[in-house]
Formats: sequence, structure tokens, C-alpha cells
Amino acid sequence: MLTMTASSMTSASFGAFLNLLTHERRLLRLHLPSSAPSAVQRLVALQVTGTEAVCGNVIYRVQCASSAADLDIHALQGVPIGFSVKEGDGGAALVCGLATSVRQIHSEAGAVLLEIELCDALRLLEQRKTWRVFCDLSVLEISEQILTEHRHDNSVLAAALRWHVSGLHKAYPKRAFVMQAGESDADFLQRLWRQEGIAWHFRFALEGNEPVHHLHLADHPSAYPDHSAVALRFHQAGVMEQTDTVTHWEAWCEQSIDEVTLTAFDYKANRCTQAQEKALRGKDGAGLALARTLEDYEYAPPVLAAGLAHQQQMARRRIEAHELAAQGCRARSVVRSLRAGTVFRISGHPHLDTLTEREARFTVTQLTLYARNSLVLDAEWMAPLMKEWLPARAALGDQTALDLPVYCNGFDCVQSDTAIVPRYDPEDVPKLGLMSAVVVGDGDKEVDVDELGRIAVRFLFTRPQEHPRGRGASGTTGDSARIRILQPWADAGFGTAFWPRVGSEILIAFLQNHPDKPVALGGLYDGTHYPPKFSRQGKLPENSALSGIRSKELKANRHNHLLFDDSRGQISAQMFSDHAATQLNQGWLGSPRTEGRSAPRGEGFELATDAAGCLRTAHGLLITAFARLNASGNQLAREETLALMQQCVQLFTGIGEYAAQHQAKAGDHAPHERLHRQLQQWENGSNTKPDAGDGGAPVVAVTAPAGLHFSTPETAVTHAGENCDTVALRHIQLASGEHLTANAGKGISLFAQSEDLTLIAHQGELKLQSQHNDTKVAAAKNLSLTASGGKVQIIAADEILLAASDGSYLRLGGGKIDMGCSGAATIHAATHRWIDAQTTPGELPTFAKDDVGRKPVLARPTDDQKIAGVRFEIDSGDGGKTSGQTNDLGRAASLSKNAFEQMRIRFLDSDD
Repeated sequence: MLTMTASSMTSASFGAFLNLLTHERRLLRLHLPSSAPSAVQRLVALQVTGTEAVCGNVIYRVQCASSAADLDIHALQGVPIGFSVKEGDGGAALVCGLATSVRQIHSEAGAVLLEIELCDALRLLEQRKTWRVFCDLSVLEISEQILTEHRHDNSVLAAALRWHVSGLHKAYPKRAFVMQAGESDADFLQRLWRQEGIAWHFRFALEGNEPVHHLHLADHPSAYPDHSAVALRFHQAGVMEQTDTVTHWEAWCEQSIDEVTLTAFDYKANRCTQAQEKALRGKDGAGLALARTLEDYEYAPPVLAAGLAHQQQMARRRIEAHELAAQGCRARSVVRSLRAGTVFRISGHPHLDTLTEREARFTVTQLTLYARNSLVLDAEWMAPLMKEWLPARAALGDQTALDLPVYCNGFDCVQSDTAIVPRYDPEDVPKLGLMSAVVVGDGDKEVDVDELGRIAVRFLFTRPQEHPRGRGASGTTGDSARIRILQPWADAGFGTAFWPRVGSEILIAFLQNHPDKPVALGGLYDGTHYPPKFSRQGKLPENSALSGIRSKELKANRHNHLLFDDSRGQISAQMFSDHAATQLNQGWLGSPRTEGRSAPRGEGFELATDAAGCLRTAHGLLITAFARLNASGNQLAREETLALMQQCVQLFTGIGEYAAQHQAKAGDHAPHERLHRQLQQWENGSNTKPDAGDGGAPVVAVTAPAGLHFSTPETAVTHAGENCDTVALRHIQLASGEHLTANAGKGISLFAQSEDLTLIAHQGELKLQSQHNDTKVAAAKNLSLTASGGKVQIIAADEILLAASDGSYLRLGGGKIDMGCSGAATIHAATHRWIDAQTTPGELPTFAKDDVGRKPVLARPTDDQKIAGVRFEIDSGDGGKTSGQTNDLGRAASLSKNAFEQMRIRFLDSDD
């Protein structure tokens, strides 16, 4: 027994005492790297206690003594450290980690007693918290990136930590987007591992003299080191038992669930995917019956997994985690070789010996140990050590002497074929609120969306040094997965479409508050992205009555906008495009509002453009100034128009028939009446008259109660394919500054039912000709021909006859003059001269008679290119038919006619 009291202690004697302990009496030994200072190298381990676990941490407290009075505890901070417990066969059970906490718990006479906390690197990574994103990486790739970064940038971790994935047998697909949301690296990695069902544990080794701990990831029972070749003996052992034994054993089980269901929405397929897994082990009888209504149902964030197979795998791991938590064994032992994650076999236990060899194999899931060297100091030195010793002594259950080396442990274990899966709790995921991001795009794109209208963003927390692959902080679409945008309306090919521009700030929310599932809610104005200036005028708050939407031309500086002006007493709406200043203004019309003020320009609506315009309808157009206040009545309300047209039709028909009865030509009133019927039936088939037919004629009606005005400084043209009817209930008045020309292909009929028909050539000639037929002039009373300033000349090619109703006549022609009457013939003259024969020839006009035939031509309307080889058919107005093919110039057959007539020409496809 070695005893050292305070009264006899000096620094030199204490050092000699520790040296003797180090070489002769140690159960517990400390391992330090060769790079540690010499004062640190002289530390001697006195006592250790702590725990290690699969899916947990390695945490031990090592009490050490040193005779170096100048030992600086900071020299120990962060040093890779290990301790070993001497085994019964001469081997050593090793634990390695990092010295993360050093505390001086006693000092006296130049000697010190220290407590060092040894932990694994994952626990150390709890102190590093950050915000970052990962794109298109699997959980393993994310883990490798984070751990590799630490080993690359941290020489201590590079020397003390290794990691391995050989224990992973399952596939882990890439994830489109993962966010580390202010979590520590340790919490973040463990969140991902737990979600995937990946377990982890540590193994320890000395590389040379350097303590190294190895992080192993595992998803299969075979991934754990198997030490079951030699069975551990179950026996009530003393602390000095030479053979390691298990001294206490108890099995336990708890009621668990029967089923896990994972459901998540897949927005690309627009359906929920579901994976279900039932428990496979650990229950029968009443326990099985009780579990049948117990289910762990999780409605996970959208697109939980990379396909249904991956989701099913996750569900399987969740039920395995429940099964693991529902049963196991607890034991105490003095087996020094046990480590968390090792497989062992036990013998000598009454129940366990009845099991098969496979069933008697167990995997340690958690281990707590106590070990100390045989050393007794006086009370002041022993007091700090007794806090750890007393619980261990109670666990040993005997009166173990203080001067003997002691080792004991307690551990949890499960049968070795049990899947060891960490428990995943969705509540452990950071719950994020709203945050800002900036829209990003590739190249010089101003709008960068994919086929689903999704955008990419750069989160403002990302730092380039944490995103070395150019994904996350590059300002390109690689900074995030494609993110959906909240729209006021989103549907199957219809809805609203507002795409934020690259560089704009956008508000991000997270579906079910999960950091890996961002969605964009909408844009935010900021110091460089100002609220819109409609018409480039005014500013806020003076123009706060203006609201609406204003877009911007890509890679240019023109805009479109939809503006609502809610200024009191001056409300209006405007749809505007900078292209050709095209705009529809409605309501109170005014100049662009500046500083809240606008100059009035009118009321109602205004449709204007600096380019061309077109108003096109398929079922007719009504333009009317007959009021329907507040849009009352039907859309095509036209009662006044129909009444006026009815009067006109009656006048047109009646006066035309009267004219025909009096030798004039009647008007063709059938088309006029047809148009009247079309206007009457206009609404038939619409929602106002859904059951009526023959409606929707493509006609245009222009009507106004106070008059119509059409004017142009150039030519005005009116075309009609059939008749052009002009009817006035009072007067039709034509006035021309120069000529009034009326040409007709067949005939002209002028009829005045009452009053006069007046034809006057005020200064020029008055010509009346029948170029190829007779001219008839008749009067019910008198016929007067006068020439006020010249002569009256009557010339005929054959004969001139002047006759009265009583038979008296004068006939000139045929070289003779023939007169006759029933009474006296009286000639009054001053003299009478009868001389030889003489004639004076009259000059007669001649009239040409030209052909008025046609030559139809087929040409493309886009470029006037003539089209050859197309069949045609021509129906003439006289019933004739002509057919053939267009020639090389696109011409159909020539039609020779001596009078104008209608014809119908059809060009036919080759297969008609």
C-alpha cells in the first residue's frame, strides 16, 4: 500500500511517489501525444469516470496528478488525449478523445490535482454553429464536406479524428437542398443521420503514440466489431477478480407501437406519397393486441425522400428505432474490454445459456465506467476523488478497500441482430420563421425560372468561405434548389404568373417550418428596389393613392403597368404600355399624377396608341351612344336602333314600290330587310336567348341619338359587296367642292314622288346621252327647250318628226321635208324665196362599246406571289359555268362580258 500524507509531502517526494505508481502499481494509464509539453507528459492518471454510447458521445472525466508546480492548465486545452485500462490478460482497453475542459481541483506543496474532460470530436463540433446550404448532395457527401473541412483547417482534428462509412450498406440519394439553420455542426449532422436512420459510434487507437478516435457510421448490425469468439462469464465478482466477468444482468421491455406511417406531398406529381412499416419483433400476445391501435403517423414536409423506395427505407428505419427503444438488457461488469458498439457473447447465466449462440450475442449500446489506480492520499487530496468513487463503490456492492485498483462498468445492450437506429424526432428540427433572400440567375438573365416557374435564391446568410464549390454563395442558380413562388392563383395551365427579377429581395417561408423546404412568398422593396413610379412621375407618400402593377422590359428600360388611382373624387384605372404609348384610360381622366396632383383631361374612357389599332369581333359589334347607365340592360341593348331601322326599312320599301308603279325602278329591299332581321336576332344563341337560333351575325351597328359624324381630310371610301342603301326620314343631301360622280354598271333610277327633279349645270355643259339606246323625255304638261344665249340644235341620223296630238306634223329626213295638218298651213314671212336644192349635214356623236370582262388571279396574301396549278370554278350571273386550272401567272379563264354582272369564283384544293 502506498500512502502519502500532506505533512510528509514535498514536490520532490510527491514526484517520486507518482513515478513509483506509474511504473509499478497502475491499472489506469494516460496517453498523450509526443507534441505535448514535458510538464503535461508527466501527468499521472488517478481516476476516470464517464460514458460512451452508440448514437451518442464519448465523455469521460480523468483526474490526474502532477508534481510540476509550473504546469499551465492551458497547455492541456485541446490536446488529443487517451487513457487505457489494463486488462486481465495484460492488454489495455483504450479510450481516446480531446481534452476540452481542464480544471485544477486541488494543489498543495507544489503538487496539483487536475480534472480533464475528454470527449469526442462531435461533441467539440457542438461549439461551432453556422448558417449554410448544401445543394444536390447526399447526407454522406454533406457529412464528408463538413468533417473534411474541419480536418483540413484544424491541425488538432486532423491528427486526432478519422471517419469511416464502410458500415453503411444502404443507398442514400442526393438531396436537392439542405440548410444548416443556425445549428451546430454536431447537431446538424446528427439531425441528418437520425432522419436517414444512420447510427454512429467511436473506436479508438494509438497511431504511434498519438491518440486517435475513429468515427464510424453504420446502418447494419454487422457493422460493429465482433468480440464474441470468447464468451464473457456471468459471475458475482469482486473488484480483484482476475477474469473479467459480468456481475449483474437484467432484461427489460416496454410497450411500443405497431406501425409507422410516413406521408409527404409530392408537388410535381400533385399527390401524397405514403410509406408504411409494421413492427417485426418484440411483441406477442396481449402486447401485440395492445399495439394494434398504436401508430406513429408523420405528415412530413413535401418531397421528404428521393422516391417511394427511399421513403419506404426511412419508414423502416423509424419502426426499427421504435423497436430498439422498446427492449434491451442492462448489466454491470468488470469486463474492461467492453466498448460502446462492440459485440460480445455471455455464458454462465441460467436463462441466457438456454438461448442459441446467435441469440446470446449482444451489442453494447451505452457504457458507463469507473476506474482508478490503487492510491491512498490524505483526506484533503482524497476528497475531490471521492465524489466519483462513492457511486462506483455502491454499484460494486462490497467494501472494496481504497488501496486496491478498481474497475467497474454498467452498460446497455441489445441482441446483436437488432438494428441500432437513432430515434428521429421532427420536433428537433429548427423551426424557422420568415427570412429574406435575393433572387439569382445565370448569365445576364433578368428573369430565370424553370419549367415550373421556380426561381433560385441566395440566402443572405451564406458566406463564400463556407461554400467552396460555388453552390450557395455564388450569385447563380446553383445557390439553392429551385423554389416555388406563392402566386395569388395557381392552377393547371392557368392562374397568375409573377416572376421576381434577378437581384430583387424576396421573402422566404418554410413549409411546415422545415429549413430544407423553402418557398417564396413575394418581393420586398428595399434601399435599391423602390416602389414603382407609374408613368415615371411623382413619389411616395404624395402619390400614395396610386396602386397597381408595373413591369419592366427585359434588358431595357420600358415598362407596362396596370394602375388604379383612388384619389378622392378623381378615381381612375389605366392599362398602359410604353410601346407606342398604348393605353386604356378609364374613369376620371387626367395627366400623370405628380406629387398627388393631376390636371383634368376628361371623363369616361380613352383608348389610344401611337401605332395602329384594331377592334375585331366574331359575332358583331354595336357602337352606340344611346345610354344604359351603370351598364344596365343587355350587352346588345338596341331597342332605339331597331325602331329607327324599322322606320327606314318601311320608307325604303314603300317609296321604292311606289316608284316602280310610276315607271321608275324599285329598290332591292331584300338585303336591307335581311340585315334588319339579323340585328333583331343578334342575341339569339347567347346567354340572354340561349334557346333561340340564327343569332350572332357578324354585323357592325353604329348608332347615336344626337347624330353621327364621319370626316377625313383625305379620301373616304364606302364598300358594299351587295347593296349600299342610304335612307333618310327627311333629306339625303350631297355636297361636293368639285365634282359629284355617280357611275352604275347597269342603270340609274331617280324618282321624286313630289316636288321637282332639278338638274342644273350652273356654268358647264349639261349632257344627257343614251349611247347605245333611246333617250325618252316625257312631261305630263309642257316641255320647254330654250337656249338663252345661242341656238337649239336637233340632229338625227334618219329622221326628225315634230307632231301634235291632232295629227299635224313636220318630218325631216330622207332628203325631204314633209308637212301635214288637217287645217290651214300658214307661213308668215316678209318674202318667200324658192331656190335650188341644198343640205347642211349634222354632226352626230359616236359611242364606243368596250368589253367589261374579268381575268381572276390567285395570289398569296402575304407576298402577292402568284399561284399556279390550282383548280377553279366560276359561276356567272347569267347561269354560265367555267372551270379549269390557274396558269403559270396564277390566272383563271378570261371572262368576256359587255355588261357588269356578279360572279362567284372558287379555288379548290387538289383533293376537293
